[in-house]
Amino acid sequence: MSSARISRRGFLGSAALGGVALAAPSALLGCKKGGSDTIQLGAILGLSGEDASLGNESKDGISMALDEINAAGGVRGKKIAIAFEDTKLDPQLASEKIQKLIDRDKCLVVLGDAGSTPTLSARNYAEKAKVPLVTPSATNVEVTKDAKWVFRVCFTDATQGAAAAKFAREGLKADKAAIIYATGNKYSEGLQAIFKREFEARGGKVVKIATYQMGETNIVSFLTEIKDADPQFIFAPVYPSDLSKIGPTKQQIGLKAPLMGTDGWDGPATRQKGVIETLEGSYFTNLFAADQPGSKAKDFVEAHKKRFGGRVPSSLTACGYDALKLVVDAISRAKEITPDAIRDALEATKGFSGVTGTFDIDAGHNATKPVPVMKITAGDFKYDSMVTL
Repeated sequence: MSSARISRRGFLGSAALGGVALAAPSALLGCKKGGSDTIQLGAILGLSGEDASLGNESKDGISMALDEINAAGGVRGKKIAIAFEDTKLDPQLASEKIQKLIDRDKCLVVLGDAGSTPTLSARNYAEKAKVPLVTPSATNVEVTKDAKWVFRVCFTDATQGAAAAKFAREGLKADKAAIIYATGNKYSEGLQAIFKREFEARGGKVVKIATYQMGETNIVSFLTEIKDADPQFIFAPVYPSDLSKIGPTKQQIGLKAPLMGTDGWDGPATRQKGVIETLEGSYFTNLFAADQPGSKAKDFVEAHKKRFGGRVPSSLTACGYDALKLVVDAISRAKEITPDAIRDALEATKGFSGVTGTFDIDAGHNATKPVPVMKITAGDFKYDSMVTL
């Protein structure tokens, strides 16, 4: 999921604000404040701005994991402390904030960002400083490409784009697709290119591609061009802030072809009244499915509901939770508590059992797992199927 806004997913709703309030005690633990009985970590997340739900929902998951870990005694006899820094999903801020956490606060590992554009910026300093950076949900392929110190608990857009193409051809039985995406958003740009390549390789045809600049408020003309091309569905790898314009506009002009999206859709702006109704019958690939049959995430889902007033966790929350759990698992296996040793343990991860699935960290530092497909039904996200490549 980008420009100065981000490369991976709306608005900061009351639920997200509630999550910040609950997480506040953990957030106040700065890296400098710990003693020898504390392992200091940092997190860079977009906690304010148009797509702040990305960072705040990720923080909810990290905070849940943090409280569980410390309540159980921490790791290696030490408690975990995390300093949170707000990047506003801005790449320049992400670069500045990770440098602050590493150089000033001496954090051993940094979590974040939730999106690809700020994470790509932050990765440069992580590589230079030789400190592990573990992103919960930045899916752009370049995030971990040729990186020694950057890891992720999600799959890449190469996997997600290919899975979306496979589902479109085999699940939807579609031959003709249109694409709409945001120029300047690395998440959106990368996914549309991968999807197009994979869809056409499987015998499908892309009959129209419409692209708009990040921040565009009027997309009537772009969707009208798509309507004239008469596709069977429209692939839209965008964030909730853009989807909240696409859905209602599509309905307004009478464009009947359903939408298909990606994990960037999973945010509160997508569920807003006046938006969710326009997306009925649409599908999207996701990083997590709370209602997946046989899922190991049942206890996590129930704990989240109890903590956040009955709210079902998003994929961002689940990935944030898994990101910290993975780091602590690596710390428990590391030869010593240093960035180098933790990096080696992260790289050696096999069979990690997380709420988003059981996965290995592959040679490219990415989690290997199948891709859930969600369907928007009766105003809710429902598990539809699983795509394995």
